[in-house]
Amino acid sequence: YSEYLVYTLEQVNQNKTSLNPTKVLKNQVGVPASASASNQEMANYISVPAGQTYYYKLTIEYLYSTTVNQSNDVGKKFYTGFGLEESSKPTKIISKAGSNLALGDKIAIGDQNFWVISNTSGTIRALAEYNINVGSNKNTSVLDGLQHSTIRGDYSGGTKYGNVGFGTSSIYSISTVKSLIENYVALLNSTYGTNVTGDAITKAELESPLGCSSSSHTCSGSSYPWVMTTSYWTRSAGNGSLVWGVRLNGDFSDNNSFNNNNYLGVRPVIVISESSI
Repeated sequence: YSEYLVYTLEQVNQNKTSLNPTKVLKNQVGVPASASASNQEMANYISVPAGQTYYYKLTIEYLYSTTVNQSNDVGKKFYTGFGLEESSKPTKIISKAGSNLALGDKIAIGDQNFWVISNTSGTIRALAEYNINVGSNKNTSVLDGLQHSTIRGDYSGGTKYGNVGFGTSSIYSISTVKSLIENYVALLNSTYGTNVTGDAITKAELESPLGCSSSSHTCSGSSYPWVMTTSYWTRSAGNGSLVWGVRLNGDFSDNNSFNNNNYLGVRPVIVISESSI
């Protein structure tokens, strides 16, 4: 009687109560009928990052009908099971064709994209395409700690997500930004079997080769528009309690106090050997 059975699959919080409606992954879909168990039906709707715990609620309902003769269903039994298995991990980084990656080339690890900012003797530094989903104003509809197109910091054209303070001082080595970037690359390495390290972009890199101007405080003259697609911290201290940062409107300045969490987010740089791509 599968035509009368439907299931709803939800991601829920630890107390097993439902989250907002965007977390309903499938809603009242017919339960699949098969002579043998199927382990693929829900696989495309569940994605759990390595090292994290997610909770799901599976509800199966019998839709009683007063208009259909269901006498043949009387006495029948329904058996179901639910299991979650870890998928295989990719062993290669997806990349543009060929080698000799250069400034402005785009590479990817899984669905995480990066812009190459330098290639020094086969050691690549690449800037994340977007900020990572961290901080007190995370976007709860997307995965924690990873890049997403909605995570852009101070964003006049949409909701601000991923804003964080730099840390307790302007020193990168003890900053909140550094620890969040380290968490991000650890997640990449554990999920995709890569061997990348993390960093934040520097004021010097933004000036050359990326074309931002610290004297006129803008990145608007850069030939690489992706430099300004999010608002983010650099790793470079300015005067006193200030830190250099880039904003989505092109502003490039050290007019950012380390404890200000209203504007800038975390946009990692990964460091990776070209031979591993």
